[in-house]
Amino acid sequence: MALQQGNVNFSLVNSHAYFLDLANNLYSASASNGVLGINFSNQTFSTSLNLNAQVPTNTTVLGAPSQAVTQALQSSGKINLNSGIFLSSAPQAPSTAQPAPSASVAGAISLDTKQAGYLFTLPSSVGQFKGATLWGR
Repeated sequence: MALQQGNVNFSLVNSHAYFLDLANNLYSASASNGVLGINFSNQTFSTSLNLNAQVPTNTTVLGAPSQAVTQALQSSGKINLNSGIFLSSAPQAPSTAQPAPSASVAGAISLDTKQAGYLFTLPSSVGQFKGATLWGR
């Protein structure tokens, strides 16, 4: 991959996501407002997505009203220019503090640098979003 490309921005082409609540119920989720930037010179990436799922307020009652569960994914890390693989960096926390759950991103960029994709997990206090994305430029 050419280092002279500098910073490249990708557009979200497609995604598939779901929300897994604490009782292990699965709900379809959507991703929007996606941003993926790769800086080839610095060998870094950064990304963000807005995630949304409609979850019933009472899973034992058929037709129960639902509430929106929304969360923003934000992640950054290093990219290996030889393999095209990129991984999120763990957040830095004081040695006595337990780090807050954060997004996990693992992806790759095509060798022609025209497409990228990643898998993500985003935990929250009420469950977690998981999914896959496809990006193009």
